[in-house]
Amino acid sequence: MRQKFQPLNPPIDKQNKKAVREKAKARRRHVAVAAGAGAATAMAACFLDCVPWRVAGKAGGADAGAKIVGGYWPIGDEIDPRPLLKALDEAGWQCALPVVEKVGSPLCFRAWRPGDVLEPGAHAIPAPLAAAAMVTPTLLLVPLLAFDRTGHRLGYGGGYYDRSIAALRGAGALLAVGLAYAGQELAAVPTAGDDVALGWVVTECEAIRIG
Repeated sequence: MRQKFQPLNPPIDKQNKKAVREKAKARRRHVAVAAGAGAATAMAACFLDCVPWRVAGKAGGADAGAKIVGGYWPIGDEIDPRPLLKALDEAGWQCALPVVEKVGSPLCFRAWRPGDVLEPGAHAIPAPLAAAAMVTPTLLLVPLLAFDRTGHRLGYGGGYYDRSIAALRGAGALLAVGLAYAGQELAAVPTAGDDVALGWVVTECEAIRIG
């Protein structure tokens, strides 16, 4: 039986994001073990059943209608998006993984397919080879430390995904979906002026539409 968790509500100043982040890291380690290896498959099924991924990116922008999904390579105890990426690849989507081209700038995305050779990227995270084509996602899968039901996420503090979501939305239609374990939910994520909300959050238990 899947262990249930109540939304985490740290008894600390909501603006102290560093303290919340450390608490969220510890929480995620715990819920990842409790959820088990099947959580990634359950999350993928929930995404495919509930999120309007088939129409992502069809309105506006130079890449309107392009079926390009920006994923991520899981590190630590992040929920694994690879079962979902495999399913999207089989459904005809071009997958891509992020690369850091310049510190402090939005992420770039290189084309990738499940099984492709990768090389160490920033922070030694596996990334597509430098020869892989750069692409612009219309669907973005976003890792996180914690989330709330208003679509706010807590990341690692670098701001890369906030900048990337803002830039991609500015370039055209984008569906940004946070992927998480259900136990990563916060009652309220502390936010700053440059934080960007997600369109959906999907866990192994449910798909949460924002707004």
